[in-house]
Amino acid sequence: ADLLPGVLADVAGRIEHYSDAGTAVAGKAALRWAIAPGLAVRGSVSNSFRAPGLAQLGTSATSLNFGEGGQLRRVSTLPVDSPAARGLGARALRPERSFNLSGGITATPLPGLRLSVDVFRILIDDRITLSERFDLSAVSPSRRSALGLSTYDAINVFTNAVDLQTRGIDAVADYRRTSGGTTLGLSAAYSYAKTTIRRVESPPAQLAADGIGGGLIGLEETNTLETAAPRDKIILSANASHGPVSGLVRGVRYGSVEHVFDFGGGFTPRQRFGPEWSLDAELSLAVSRELTVSIGGSNLLDRYPDRSIDDFNGAGNLAYDPLAPIGINGRFLYARARVNF
Repeated sequence: ADLLPGVLADVAGRIEHYSDAGTAVAGKAALRWAIAPGLAVRGSVSNSFRAPGLAQLGTSATSLNFGEGGQLRRVSTLPVDSPAARGLGARALRPERSFNLSGGITATPLPGLRLSVDVFRILIDDRITLSERFDLSAVSPSRRSALGLSTYDAINVFTNAVDLQTRGIDAVADYRRTSGGTTLGLSAAYSYAKTTIRRVESPPAQLAADGIGGGLIGLEETNTLETAAPRDKIILSANASHGPVSGLVRGVRYGSVEHVFDFGGGFTPRQRFGPEWSLDAELSLAVSRELTVSIGGSNLLDRYPDRSIDDFNGAGNLAYDPLAPIGINGRFLYARARVNF
């Protein structure tokens, strides 16, 4: 709605009811003020709600992991409502709730040129994540048998472990011009987001009663939440079209990531993987209104991430870390045809 000349406001809301997660009220309010021709400020505030997913509620898996001294350990991920998990104090999963605040400025200083900068802050309460792997070695054999865990060395469950905060900035410059039947588009985008843990839930008292120590999440899950994804990203692209021919060139820079393993016994190796560029391109020809053919490639410079250190590479079998944002397959070339009916 137009509140005043140049002032636009939007308000939206919704109510959702889940049979197993209760009722949630979510809404958003946004305001845009055109303070001068080609210049405006904007902001929004909103909240949201996410019910636990089926995979988080019902996942059951068993794996063999290397522990202290290279010993194989049988680790089970238990459904949170299983008798064993409840017997160790696991709590029913609660919905995640978020609060979002953003503000920015947008400008059109020249014909065809659009600029925008936005900052944001996102708070998430009761974030669902995997717990630490709880070592069962201190639990008495009779207690483990009663829980049905006699053959396991450690267990973990999904839990509302943490509250998170994400702060960041998005900046975009976009230019588009048409001349002589040719359309040219140039864009540059930069994003930065830093996630930190605001609070960690206390572990269930039953764990301590059974002789299981430690916090609700450990180094590996902390790494997953805070530093396993690039905090910054740059995208530079150019596209052009003339008649039936169009082309695109795009360069993407991913920021650094860090990977941490906890092998137990205080052995917690970590590795930082540096920033990486990836170059993509595509050339298309519209043969007819129905048929378009294209050739192109991803990661044309054939870049590979840093190799994993010896502590991470599985005796040489895992040369590259799965956290690497540019992937481990190198250059990829393709040809395709698209048919519209």
